[in-house]
Amino acid sequence: MDMILAILLLVVGFAALLKGADWFVESSANIARALGVSKFVIGFTLVAFGTSLPEMAVSVVASFVKASEIAVGNVVGSNIANIALVLGAAALLFTVKIKKSDFKHGMIMFLVSVLCFVLVWGGISRIEGFILFACLVVYISRLFSKEKNNKKEKPKEGLGKSIIFCMLGLAGVIIGSHLLVGSAKTIAEFFMIPQIVIGMTIVALGTSLPELVTSLVAAKKGMQEIAIGNIIGSNMFNISAVLGLSALVRPIKAIPRLLSFDMPIMLGVTALMLIMLWKGKKIRRWQGAILIASYIGFVAAAFLL
Repeated sequence: MDMILAILLLVVGFAALLKGADWFVESSANIARALGVSKFVIGFTLVAFGTSLPEMAVSVVASFVKASEIAVGNVVGSNIANIALVLGAAALLFTVKIKKSDFKHGMIMFLVSVLCFVLVWGGISRIEGFILFACLVVYISRLFSKEKNNKKEKPKEGLGKSIIFCMLGLAGVIIGSHLLVGSAKTIAEFFMIPQIVIGMTIVALGTSLPELVTSLVAAKKGMQEIAIGNIIGSNMFNISAVLGLSALVRPIKAIPRLLSFDMPIMLGVTALMLIMLWKGKKIRRWQGAILIASYIGFVAAAFLL
């Protein structure tokens, strides 16, 4: 009976994830038209904030219960997955078109990542956590100030309806992700797959499912601005808001493993993404394959360490 229920929940979770992502992307694009802002800005803010809510919940709670390693590890691991797995999959399946401004936004995200790496050396105090959070607030304010003179377009749906469907879509993405991961874990345990394998595959992938599916749906619909904005915005949000708020709740101590392995990998894949964004018109399938291979290598190395 438990297995039948798990399979049923797996199907329901997958359906909710796909339909939720479809509503989330379409309604976000409508909101962008109504507000007169670019799809990139909506991807960077609304979509990135929504898909990063699970990471925020996990990290802030972990910091509150004095589990700072989980808080920081969650952020770093998610950022690596967002670039190497999410962007890699989007490019491998659809080829992602990019704009010159994407490199600038990516560079700012890289600099914030470097700042985070420097701060983690001595641990992140509450003041430094506030500085990280302030970086995001200032940057988002500048993004919207540059777009205030943009011409507003008539959305396909009313603004109120778009907001409702955006919230329903986000709920579908998050709930669907949890159902999918939970049921997949139950099925794996039924077949006596080791816990470490479940953790390194199903659970690890589960934390990146909202970004992955949302970006893939956006890329499939030709809304690459939302896909790129979601990836860059999610990474900025994870470092500045998630890590910043976690440090405000409780100062974060220096973690040697993160400094010697995980964070250099995060900076490395971010630099790799910048190379692809620099003077490029699109991230091609072979580049997506390189990113996916990088993620597989990271997971394998993390498993061996």
